[in-house]
Amino acid sequence: MRALARLVFTLILLAIALAVGYYFGYRAAAGHGPSLVGSVVGTSGSKAAGEAGTAIERSLAQAGSEATAFFSDTALTTKITSKMSLDDHVEARNIRVSTSGGVVTLSGTARSSEERARAVALARDTKGVKSVIDKITVR
Repeated sequence: MRALARLVFTLILLAIALAVGYYFGYRAAAGHGPSLVGSVVGTSGSKAAGEAGTAIERSLAQAGSEATAFFSDTALTTKITSKMSLDDHVEARNIRVSTSGGVVTLSGTARSSEERARAVALARDTKGVKSVIDKITVR
């Protein structure tokens, strides 16, 4: 029960972090976000200062996009791990999940080929997963 409460708390924190990262990355990339630099640097009247401010804003937008991608991969890993933990046919603690760019890698051991197939199916059926690399061995 304690592990379930910790998982729920982690999922809530992850959702909040995703929302904040997505919001700032999306808004800054679209040019609609708060101008963190332009309001300070742009007031000097210098063209070079304005260009520097624009470059910094672009860097912030890119960082926001990268953060969103990182949190998306983390969210996928968390979703798949949760699905396996709740499934009666998969021993989740023996299977490790890692995600990079929407590509999920499953590794570890399974008790049977059916358990292995079920773990792969759970990962493939998760929204946002582009592909699954199966490195699970049957013991």
